[in-house]
Amino acid sequence: MSNEQLRALIETVGGATGLALSAHFKGPTFLENCEFRIRGLEEPDGFSLAPFRTALGIGLKTKWDLFSADLVKAVENFYKEDSAEIAALENSFPPDVTFMKFVNGSRALGNDLNGTWRSIDFQWITPVEEIDSQSEWKSLEILLETSTSFLFDVLSSALMTDNAEGEGKIEGFTVESKCGRYSRSATNRKACLRHFGYICAACGFEPAEVYGPDGIGVIHVHHLTPLSAMTTAGPVSPIEDLVPLCANCHNFAHRKNPPYTPEEIRESLKK
Repeated sequence: MSNEQLRALIETVGGATGLALSAHFKGPTFLENCEFRIRGLEEPDGFSLAPFRTALGIGLKTKWDLFSADLVKAVENFYKEDSAEIAALENSFPPDVTFMKFVNGSRALGNDLNGTWRSIDFQWITPVEEIDSQSEWKSLEILLETSTSFLFDVLSSALMTDNAEGEGKIEGFTVESKCGRYSRSATNRKACLRHFGYICAACGFEPAEVYGPDGIGVIHVHHLTPLSAMTTAGPVSPIEDLVPLCANCHNFAHRKNPPYTPEEIRESLKK
């Protein structure tokens, strides 16, 4: 993989997750010499994500920095105190991604996470049908989207323990990237779609009816109050503050500020 392909990969994953990533390409053999980081969690206080090959396919694993003990402790507390949220996050992975967590060097299964943690490591593995650079690149893209969304949601929840229950995840952090993106919680998106379904709240368009099963996820999630209008990062309710919109209605909604509401879009369609 060239540096140009690596930059394209980072941009693609960033566009899907709202997170700015950096990559360190250290040698000619790509998978064994590349590490990814979420910007803002820089060395030596954060972690990196390292790709690897396995008999099962392509994998990605966490590598915690020397001074990341506070982050690890926050993750430990979150796992022990909010098992329902953790279960929801872990169950949201794509079906072809195998997730494993290792506590104190041993694989942790189910909720058997008691005792003192000295270490926590995460791994994601996805099968590769054909071993070639294009397949590996696509598999790595899936793994990066999955792992960074999960880790961002876990760390946001772990470090924001003062939030009232049911207020939703924190959104609106300005994330370093070329276009000054605002971070969006993948958990909030999934919770919104679980509640409302993959149907446009304005025009009723249902992608799966037009495109088949592969069209289920072709839907946007619209913030009724734009993140750019938030003066500070704050809790976002997946049910009260978010709605699913098709691409056309989402584009139309932002033709004015504040955006058109789904009700106003429906009235425009009637006219």
